Amino acid sequence: MIGRDKDGLFKNQSNYIRLRNKVNSQEDSHKKVFERINAKLVDKAYIESTVEISAPSAGATAATEKNKTAANKPKHAAGNATNSTNSTKAHNKTKLVSS
Repeated sequence: MIGRDKDGLFKNQSNYIRLRNKVNSQEDSHKKVFERINAKLVDKAYIESTVEISAPSAGATAATEKNKTAANKPKHAAGNATNSTNSTKAHNKTKLVSS
């Protein structure tokens, strides 16, 4: 059933037209939404107000930078040595119990 007849029409032309019309009507149902979006994209005042709303305040930016700095600080070597010593003791106890 795929293909065209001698006149260039689809072999199942009525089904093709029905499906085409269905797709077109579904697309038309969203036409108002697309028109509103396009109108907002060319409205300079709307874009400026949106950018102002979405831009972070200076205080929030400073707090974010402080958190990033704290997260990037290296851990103290003494703390790591204590942890490795404790894990070695625990490992040795396990060996003694297992033997």
